Amino acid sequence: MMKKIFGVIFFLTVLSFSYGATSYNVSRSVLTDAIVQKEPAPHRELFYFGERAVFFTELTDIGVDEKRVFHNWYLLKDDGTKEMMASVPLKIKGYRWRTWSSKNLYNKGNWIVDLTDDNGVILESREFIVQ
Repeated sequence: MMKKIFGVIFFLTVLSFSYGATSYNVSRSVLTDAIVQKEPAPHRELFYFGERAVFFTELTDIGVDEKRVFHNWYLLKDDGTKEMMASVPLKIKGYRWRTWSSKNLYNKGNWIVDLTDDNGVILESREFIVQ
């Protein structure tokens, strides 16, 4: 009887850790203004009105099946809430995948861009300012 109870507890523990977990790793994320030969230009945290921001992410250990991640671009409101300005779906696949999205910045203030998986779990975030 005790073996069955421990077996059930072990199974539930393993299931709880694997449910919703991603099967890949974020090895790099850079907020910048350009991509040169599939690599990000130097990191930036300050942009000016009308410029373009680029969020670069590199993921590893994705597997052979195609998966999807999102770059969600938010303008932070004075009350602390996030207003989504864009959501960009990106397909990823293989051992190592570099991808990026960009946003033209026509709103001044504090911004955040999140990398999320298909379940909406935030894997990485970068905050920046637009003046």
